[in-house]
Parts: sequence; structure tokens; C-alpha cells
Amino acid sequence: RLVNFRSYERLELELQPGLILIEGDNGQGKSNLLEAIYLLAIAKSYRASAERELVRHQARLEPLPYAQVLAEVCRTDGTAKLQADFSPVHPAAPDGAADELGGGAFHKSFRVNGVSRRASTLVGVLNAVMFRAEDLELVYGNPSVRRRYLDIMISQLDDRYLRSLQRYQKVLAQRNHLLKLVMHRSATADELRFWNEELVSEGAYIMDRRAETLEDLDAIADPLHSELS
Repeated sequence: RLVNFRSYERLELELQPGLILIEGDNGQGKSNLLEAIYLLAIAKSYRASAERELVRHQARLEPLPYAQVLAEVCRTDGTAKLQADFSPVHPAAPDGAADELGGGAFHKSFRVNGVSRRASTLVGVLNAVMFRAEDLELVYGNPSVRRRYLDIMISQLDDRYLRSLQRYQKVLAQRNHLLKLVMHRSATADELRFWNEELVSEGAYIMDRRAETLEDLDAIADPLHSELS
């Protein structure tokens, strides 16, 4: 169910098991629907630079703007109700005045079965793989594109991997900051030892899981590649 998401004012859609083909003219919202589903899988949009872009333009002009993506997902262990809500960071003026351009930032929050969840704990409840024309960059693009694709996939299957990724980025930022202090002689090189150990610990787990995943993918891809070629 979508409320004020992208081009949709309201939508309720029941998706039956099996292959589903969505067909329509340009601008009818096919990509927006797929984006909403994928949002509930990875807890963020794959194409929006700000949360406000996900809120329907007309809704952003209302005194109490909001948007919602909600889905009931059938899993092997039962049904899960996933919900993403978008609300303005700053409420509208008392007189209901709104920015004619629909400005203002929006806050994103999640719930699973009615219980608030951090984005990192939502990932993995619904598993999905997005493939777009731009994903040809997986073959032709730089390695960072392939790493990001792997990171999104593995994070849906391994919550520790997602935590390690987040921890690795924080440690790397702290270590880089300390390196600048050492360079300006505001800190000593000995202080790097703790951050180096943390970086190695988290980085080793990330590398191991990527290697294991690539081995699993190779086992699937090898016979398919042989058949195609």
C-alpha cells in the first residue's frame, strides 16, 4: 500500500505468487512501484538523494505532509508487516503556510509488525534483488560498483555483515582523522594501534564474507555461462 509516495496518491495492490509483469506507458509509475518494494528491502531508496523526493509533490504542499509505504510479506516463518513512514523534520507554520516549491526535509522511520525498528534491523526481513539497465556498470564500471552490489546483497542475508560494514566506515573515519592529527604532530603514531586493530578485525570479516559469497555465485554462474557460451 502506498500513500503519497512519488507519483502515487493512493495505491493498494495484492501481488500473487509467481512471475508478475508490470506494463504501462512512460510516467505511469512502474519504476516508482519497484522502488517502493526495494525500499522495504534495503531501507533506503536506490535513486533518491533526499527523503523529500519520495513524498508526492502535492502532498509536500499540505499543512501536514506525509508519505507511507506498507507491505505484508509472506515468509517461510510467517507473515511480516513492513512499514516506512516519511514525516517533515519541521512542522508547517501555524497558519498552514507551505513552501510553494514543496521544500523542507523529511524524516524516515520504519516499523515491523507495528514495532519501531532501526533501518539496519529492517534489512533482511524482505529479500530482493534489483537489476536496472544502469547495472551493466557491474561489468563495465569500476570495482566500487561491484562491491556496493555485493554489500547490499550480503547485508540482507547476514546482519553481522551489515554491522561490520557500518563499524568499518566509522573506524575508517576516526583513523583518517587521527592520521591528520599525527601529520600535524597533534597526536602520536602509537594512538593508531587501536584503530588499526579494529579496522583489520572488521575488514577481515567483510573480505571473508565477500569471498564466500563469490564462491557461491560462481557455483551458480559457471554452468549457466557454459550453457550460454
